[in-house]
Amino acid sequence: MIETEEPNAKKARVMNLDDILKGVFETTADDDDGTECLDKLNSLTEDFQKFGISTQPEEEKKRQSIAIKPLELRKYQEELSAAVCSDSRPNTLATCETNSGKTLVAVHAIETWRQKNPKPLGKFAFITHTVALCEQQYEIVCSYISSDFVAICHGETTTSQNVFLHPDYEKASKLKKEVFVFTAQTFVNLRLKAKFELTDFTLIVFDECHHTDLKHPFNEIMLNYLALKFDERTEKSSLPQILGLTASPTVFENTILDEEDARKNLVLLLQNMDITELSSVVEQMEDLRSYCEVPEDNIQLIEIGGKSEFEKNVEKLMTTQLELLRRAHQNFKKEILASKPSFLLDLTACPQPLESQKFEQWIREISKLNSNHPKFQVCLTFVSRLLIQLNIILGLCQTIDYSILYEKIKSVYEGLLSPNDSDSVNPELQELYDTFDKVFSILDKELEKSARMSRENNDHKMMNVLKDTILKELLNDNESGDKVLNRGIVFVQKKTEAEILKNWAASDDDFKNILKPEFITADTKNQRELLENFRKGSCRLLFATSVIEEGIDIPDCKLVVNYNNRINHIQQLQQRGRARMNHGKYYVISCSMVFHELATANQKRQKLTEIAVAKITAEMKNQTKKATMLQEMSAHQKVAVEKFKLSKMEAKSKEFDGHLFQFHCKECTKEVFKSSEVHLFKGTFRIVLTPDYAKKFREQKYTVAPKTQKYFESQNIQSNKLLYCFNCKNKLGQLFKYGFCGLINPSINQYLLEHSSNCEKCLTDFKRFESRPFKKWDLVPFNQYDMKAGDVRKNYVALQELGQETNVFQNLIDNAGPL
Repeated sequence: MIETEEPNAKKARVMNLDDILKGVFETTADDDDGTECLDKLNSLTEDFQKFGISTQPEEEKKRQSIAIKPLELRKYQEELSAAVCSDSRPNTLATCETNSGKTLVAVHAIETWRQKNPKPLGKFAFITHTVALCEQQYEIVCSYISSDFVAICHGETTTSQNVFLHPDYEKASKLKKEVFVFTAQTFVNLRLKAKFELTDFTLIVFDECHHTDLKHPFNEIMLNYLALKFDERTEKSSLPQILGLTASPTVFENTILDEEDARKNLVLLLQNMDITELSSVVEQMEDLRSYCEVPEDNIQLIEIGGKSEFEKNVEKLMTTQLELLRRAHQNFKKEILASKPSFLLDLTACPQPLESQKFEQWIREISKLNSNHPKFQVCLTFVSRLLIQLNIILGLCQTIDYSILYEKIKSVYEGLLSPNDSDSVNPELQELYDTFDKVFSILDKELEKSARMSRENNDHKMMNVLKDTILKELLNDNESGDKVLNRGIVFVQKKTEAEILKNWAASDDDFKNILKPEFITADTKNQRELLENFRKGSCRLLFATSVIEEGIDIPDCKLVVNYNNRINHIQQLQQRGRARMNHGKYYVISCSMVFHELATANQKRQKLTEIAVAKITAEMKNQTKKATMLQEMSAHQKVAVEKFKLSKMEAKSKEFDGHLFQFHCKECTKEVFKSSEVHLFKGTFRIVLTPDYAKKFREQKYTVAPKTQKYFESQNIQSNKLLYCFNCKNKLGQLFKYGFCGLINPSINQYLLEHSSNCEKCLTDFKRFESRPFKKWDLVPFNQYDMKAGDVRKNYVALQELGQETNVFQNLIDNAGPL
């Protein structure tokens, strides 16, 4: 935080907003023909169709070191696997509670059909929906089947593992790979890009198959399967067998109110997966219970009363910031509109309450606005960034101690009040930062007092209950007396909440030395390392978002807490399943009556689903009832396939296909390129081939984020330059380097799309398109098609006419002036 006053002057700084803003926002006056290069491009045609995947070599070495052990099924696992391993090879849904070893049922089925070999050269696919699960299931599979025969394919695996880069399966056979562990999206991508067929597989396993619904990749895979099933040209014996694994056999989550709803949801899952056999534990329930103990449920409602003084002060701080922004806009409005007539800022539309997600979305949209007014832009950026953080903090007031949140607010302010080097030399902008500091001082004392009083009175009930629960279950209540054995997971809603709670626990004398807390979210880069530390016991308390709810195997976890987090009954079942230690406990600690009632209803939904499973399992043993069920299933599937095909056709055909459009810079409205110059590259990237590149764009070097760089490298792409509008310096995209080619990759949200006055199609269609921006390429009203050698040749001819044809596209990288 910027501090320019003596300590004794601190009281004088606490003024009202009018005094602080007075005068601050007052305005003041003052020789190659291209043949060789085209040949090279033609030689890269196959590369355009490839889909690359990458990871580190040391990971591969680690995978290859997994020891092989014999597969011995428990009695209840044998019951689960009986149907899928029968000679009729029925599509099977194996459902059993968490921690029952359903993965071993899949491994047993894979090994059974590897030995019986019903399809010569047939492969086996094990599909998960997350990378963490993919890695875990790969290691389990390799514990029973040699890694010489197993490959792993997800967004971070090596190109050497990706045998589907070429459709020739002789290459796969030479590598002796038979079992492939995929993430769902990677499977979908590889099928589209490398054109392998579903019929190449003997068995496809879907882990956590309850996701097979709506637009999930699981459902896309199954809809393609069903399309093959109803295609008269498909030999039915060539279809792969389907095996689904889940502890929660249902879809549509919160629609279960009674037994009929539970039955409908289960039947819909069976229809989506084309399941003809439902396998559950019936005869070997005693054996199941001897291995899998059901965690004890504890659902607690904590009454905390109305809004605290601290919450009210945070709201006051937010409304003060909004007033600051409103007055700044009012003072600079004429200047802003003079330089940018299209600028619009409507603060009257502010959503309520201030901690809501609607407010967060609204303020994030405001933060993206560009006023082209240096002084107001600093104010807009500061206030919007601060309000985004305060929105998060206000939403955490019920679950996080106020003293911790007060320190978080001060930290946010100090970060925002540290101007960059270019701003610090500008006296006018320095005056703005001083103003921001003074505005905070209006409520600083009240915030600090309310937080301190709460801490002194120890009146934050939620934090107190959470601490008592952790102490009781992980430290005090341990029959063995060995504290090392007990581990716990606390599930929260937000990433910031997980990090704050981890820091709190790490500084708590009762926790830090024994439990060594950590946090894990979707953004955590070392997820595998953290989970491994948790398994080993070097970390015994984990604060997490939903990223590890499903499937992650943590055998010695005794305590699982849902901390004021709204979830459906599938998530509740999955969270509960993380408590895999004997005498495990599952707590739902909530201060919301809605969340509390939902958690209680989720228990009922789970029991209703169990009843539906038992009844349908029994019905499937009756041949008459089963035949009726399969007939209804077939009718449903045919309708679903027709809708799927229709959606694909609609996606391919757009209303203004063949029309000519112009892309204008959104800031200065200068034309940049035409729709006829836009092409698809590698089936994913939009690329612009325009000969007058140097007149439209300026370049500036930048550093690519590591994760993005990793993906670019997998596509053989280099990118270290951003492209800006030559006229107004608006950021319009980036420059790719692919081999010898420089390729423009535009950012669609920085353009206005306008119907060209030279559009010949309009003469016959009599349709016009109103000028507007787009957020995604998929939404534009015309299709883009794969870049071909002919497109490059056409662009090269245009370059020749401009005298810029040397090295074909190299001028796109080297000849443009700096920004």
